[in-house]
Amino acid sequence: MAIAIIFSKDRACQLHLLLESMWEYTHQDLFEYIYVIYKTSNRDYELGYREVKQCYDYVTFLPEIDFKTDILNILNKNKEENHVCFFTDDDIIYQSIDLTPESLNYIFEVDTVGLFSLRLGRNIIMQDIPTNMITHIPEFKNMSVSGIEEYLLCWNWNNCPHHLDYGYPLSVDGHFFRISDITTIIKSIGCENPNYMEGQMCHKLSMLPPLGVSYQHSKVVNLPINRVQEVFTNRFGNTFPRTQQELNQEYLSGKTIDLDKIDFSNIYCSHQELPMGFK
Repeated sequence: MAIAIIFSKDRACQLHLLLESMWEYTHQDLFEYIYVIYKTSNRDYELGYREVKQCYDYVTFLPEIDFKTDILNILNKNKEENHVCFFTDDDIIYQSIDLTPESLNYIFEVDTVGLFSLRLGRNIIMQDIPTNMITHIPEFKNMSVSGIEEYLLCWNWNNCPHHLDYGYPLSVDGHFFRISDITTIIKSIGCENPNYMEGQMCHKLSMLPPLGVSYQHSKVVNLPINRVQEVFTNRFGNTFPRTQQELNQEYLSGKTIDLDKIDFSNIYCSHQELPMGFK
């Protein structure tokens, strides 16, 4: 089995969308437990999380106390589950994932595999940070896994520029890791929030086995329509901006983002703005 850990701040509306997409598109046995570590800036955002908790009562919601300790407590509690996948609350799963605990175990039985990515695939050809540009496409090899209909992609991320997608293995947007590997890495760094944690983990690449695996086509996309932190001034809201305040107000009024009406037909970047409507 695997667990999922989701990082969220002031975005109950987008978190609801991610959880809906997980329910819609993942194999129901894939995640034994789903945890949300969340933080709020004011009472209105707290009310938003109260709503999403009622909708997804099978999810464990943990208000952030000490970020690093919170993560390590979850990992230590679930070390028998073997694998963890991190998400941020502005991620969306947008295609069916036939990955099962058995197929995930098979993939990670290969000692040199360090990650399984849901956000990468042959369709990811652009890099959005710091600017839109052609990303480095690695030399792929095929991997056959029982229970998964298509060949998976396999590449050596050490042969890719580490500031570009395929050479950036320690992402918190839809990457599976062995719990033992990621626990060792997190223990060795300082981490105060998801962005800082990801940045610090990138200095520990030598601690992760060198092969990445993914589907032929990505299954997760991040929608950078707003920003809730100032640690890294990532670009956001250039095309379809929606502030977290606006989305929270809509959510508290009883509206949710309509997953079925988002057009995912042309995903070419792991972070890509898309227009959204409500239902």
